Amino acid sequence: MIYFTSDLHFGHEKIISFCNRPFGCVKEMDDTLIANWNATVTKNDVVYILGDFAFYKEQDKIEELWNSLNGIKHWIIGNHDNNGQLNNLYKLGRIFKPKSYDELKYNKRKFILFHYPIEFWNKGY
Repeated sequence: MIYFTSDLHFGHEKIISFCNRPFGCVKEMDDTLIANWNATVTKNDVVYILGDFAFYKEQDKIEELWNSLNGIKHWIIGNHDNNGQLNNLYKLGRIFKPKSYDELKYNKRKFILFHYPIEFWNKGY
């Protein structure tokens, strides 16, 4: 199975009020997101994360989160993602090369993988 997600915002306290998320604190939000993810995604499923994965500054916290999630994960860079953290995960062999944009062909359909809303894209017509 292939899944797509974005804007998880692990560790982002203010996203709870900005987006009216039903959590009392960051730990509750993070734990619930991880539990829901792992209840849905198996180790062999593919997941495309379309930006804004986490707000944590500590590399070890990012690695811990990344490793706690099931699936074969691909990370498309968002405006709140830390490129240094992404590159460190890539160098450690934990993720595929992070990209700002990607295209995926699946079941005779083309998917444009990008964090930002775009008006025009390759073969958008």
